[in-house]
Amino acid sequence: QKLCSATLEAASIQLPAMTAQELANTFWALTRLDASESAAGLRQALRQLLPSRLQGNRATHFKPQELSLMASAAAKLNFGEEELLVRRLANAAAKQAAGFVSQGLGTVAWALATLRFRLSTPQDEDVMLSLCSAAQQLPRFDAQSLAALSWAYASMQCRDEALFKLCASRAGPILSDFTPQGLVMLATSLAWFQTWNVS
Repeated sequence: QKLCSATLEAASIQLPAMTAQELANTFWALTRLDASESAAGLRQALRQLLPSRLQGNRATHFKPQELSLMASAAAKLNFGEEELLVRRLANAAAKQAAGFVSQGLGTVAWALATLRFRLSTPQDEDVMLSLCSAAQQLPRFDAQSLAALSWAYASMQCRDEALFKLCASRAGPILSDFTPQGLVMLATSLAWFQTWNVS
């Protein structure tokens, strides 16, 4: 316990000097330690540091895979109240949307929905449109990513017809690949879209 506490304290001190990859990995590692009281200092240090590291051009230091990892960590750690962090994470992902693979796009979309990212401004809508545009350029989607993407857009009430048409067309040939939970997520999102489209 003492060694763990000392290690986490040392990590907190070194955060400002960490590379983008090291920060992403540290943030993800926190998901395995968050229940520990000794992780509180590291959690707070990340809360304070990450928004500035995701600001403007500094955000381009993070690769799409690292942004996906951080988005997932933020969602698992219930960082939804950190509005500035969530917004900057979303903006950073949108700027690098073309670099994501299907799993990364699905993870980022799921995380933003879980973090209660809402389309309250035109800029927020542009974020989701960028992710949607990137999704349309991908040659294939795995079932889990497709379910996560469609569920996230429905949860955020993102009325992007192209996205839901994409999900419907890509899902058909791989329905047997979906888990029961994935099928429920997909069906729920497509039902929401159909209701919205009719109204």
